[in-house]
Amino acid sequence: MKASRAILVGWALGIFESGMVLSSLLHFSSGPWFVVMAVVSPMVIYGLGGWVLSKFPGADRYPWDILFFLGALVLVHLRRHLYIGTHGLLNSLGMAGEEQHAGFGMVFLAAFLALVLWQMVRDPERRSRLGSVVGTVAGLYILVRLRHFSSNRPQDPRQWGDLAGVPFDLGTDWIWIAAAVVLVAWIWFVPPRLLRPSAWVPRLAAASILVPFVTLGYLWANLEKEPMRMAEAEFPGGAGPNVVLVSWDTVRADSLPPYGGGGLDTPALDRLAAEGVLIERYHTIAPITGPAHNSMLTGLYPPSHGLRVNGNAVHPEVPRMPELFRQNGYATGGFVSGLPVRRQYGFFRGFETFDDRPEISAKLPIFHSAGFLVRTVVLVDRLQPLLSLVMPPNIDFVSTTTPGHVTASRAAAWATEQDRPFFAWVHFFDAHDPRDTTGVYEEFVERARARAAEGPKAAHPEAQESWILQRAEIEFMDAQLGKPREGLEGKDPGVRNAVVGSVAAQGECLGEGQDFPELCPGRGLRVQPAPSLFEATQHVVCIIKPQAGVPGMLPGGSRIDDDTASHVDLLPTLLQLAGLDAAAPELLQGRSLLPALRGEKRGEWGLYLEAHGDTLQKSRLQGWITDGWKFVRTEGGEFEFLFDLRVGDSKDFSADHPDRLREMRAALDAAFEKMPVLQSIEGSANDAAGMEGLGYVDN
Repeated sequence: MKASRAILVGWALGIFESGMVLSSLLHFSSGPWFVVMAVVSPMVIYGLGGWVLSKFPGADRYPWDILFFLGALVLVHLRRHLYIGTHGLLNSLGMAGEEQHAGFGMVFLAAFLALVLWQMVRDPERRSRLGSVVGTVAGLYILVRLRHFSSNRPQDPRQWGDLAGVPFDLGTDWIWIAAAVVLVAWIWFVPPRLLRPSAWVPRLAAASILVPFVTLGYLWANLEKEPMRMAEAEFPGGAGPNVVLVSWDTVRADSLPPYGGGGLDTPALDRLAAEGVLIERYHTIAPITGPAHNSMLTGLYPPSHGLRVNGNAVHPEVPRMPELFRQNGYATGGFVSGLPVRRQYGFFRGFETFDDRPEISAKLPIFHSAGFLVRTVVLVDRLQPLLSLVMPPNIDFVSTTTPGHVTASRAAAWATEQDRPFFAWVHFFDAHDPRDTTGVYEEFVERARARAAEGPKAAHPEAQESWILQRAEIEFMDAQLGKPREGLEGKDPGVRNAVVGSVAAQGECLGEGQDFPELCPGRGLRVQPAPSLFEATQHVVCIIKPQAGVPGMLPGGSRIDDDTASHVDLLPTLLQLAGLDAAAPELLQGRSLLPALRGEKRGEWGLYLEAHGDTLQKSRLQGWITDGWKFVRTEGGEFEFLFDLRVGDSKDFSADHPDRLREMRAALDAAFEKMPVLQSIEGSANDAAGMEGLGYVDN
């Protein structure tokens, strides 16, 4: 009996932790297997731990029912960085006023199932009054903590002593009070004999040994071993220049030497800038990967193309850049490195070849399975330094990213095979956190550390080491730019008959925001982009090299300053440079940069920005840029800020320029009111049947 109780305590803790994990990560899952593993992995690990504990001397006298609540307290503390809560549950019932993902309700379901397992642990012959008292106090405290964490914004500190500053509101917190009533009633009035453990517990525990092997088999069977390929195109061959769009994830402009950065060399980017035109004040639309890239590929703001958070899918009815090139006779190839732009989210649409595979190796399923443990079992996460001795660092990242040298080689090989003009999108993810200092990055890390004093300083000293290591990753990515160029050079010496655009999807905050406690209480945003509309995340690189010999273009090495140039301008710009002006969709929110590339002014214009992450809740941000000013507000209008882009965004000018503040607010309101809004769709909408309908085959 003691072994059954110990295993049940482990299972109860495992399923409780899985609820917290799923409440935060369900919107970013890659399929039902993630949900299954997120539940099974912690149950197996903690169940095994309970069984081992039951073999210790005196285990039959352990207060197993109390140990469960003590363990749950520890898990809540260690998982406090997750954004857990009930908003999604309330929203699904029509009781919440703001849209939240349904994954937030998972914590309630998991807590209930954990309570059922806990009741099985209790002695059926006598009620432990001490266990009931401890369970009541600890259970109520855990509920208050869960409510506390669900109320915090992502950029708020999540310390164990912050509880006093989070008051209850009976009008909105009634569901937490109801949960407390149910918890107390369950502890004191449900007879343990109704849920008595039986022989199935040790048998099921023994069967769980098979779980890792089943997981490895599933992962290997579903490994993406080949790129996606579309059926043969029925469009006549085109005659325009080749077009290449290179996007770098999480690289802020001031990291790069062409924008004043230091501590690294970027010869490939420098060469491209010498051949093309650099836009000094270019902005991303959104500070997260999926929405930013979809704005590049559609020419629309996130509300209008419908992909506003990572994990949602692109809309099939929205025209996309690769589709437009393909319809005009171009071969189209997409080569991406990061999970947010993979096939399950629809980014394959329009590409004849789409390669998003992780780096293939026989060990990959093992890494992927180990990654499940790191993401879903908090105690395994604490052992990662030891695991890194035998496994790659950041093992939960291995199966969701592809190193830049692999992606670049795939793009180069594809380019050399093409016998007609092509459009290629090459995406690098290496600079995204967490930092990697081993393998292909090691020599670049050594150089970056040696030159640490040369580069700019992070806004917060704690983020400086991350910036130094990121410079190594950026230098590594720059070295990969030569591979696609080699593919072009073979057929086009000097790459004269090619249009090349190099941009960053978004930047990254390295301590910015310390002066704005309304957004970032007391600490700034450190090594994260999602909750920001600061220039650290929005001001990114953009270099465009037109086809050689086009009359009227600025000479290579030119620099232009257009503070409303952004990702929505890429689609009309690249189409025009390819001579496909007529292919542009009727609805476009961007404007071509071609006049600027000729040295002309584009006229008055405003630029919309948003930070709409799933976990931001009331801290979602909207922004508007025009005439050298940037206006930022929380989505509900609770806080407003006015920044002068000539100064930066460390000082709020709202009080100094109230008229300008009103003008910017009115301009944002007017623009957003006229903006078509397309409902988001979940990534699971891109199922196998939908892909077959689009002509994709597994070759």
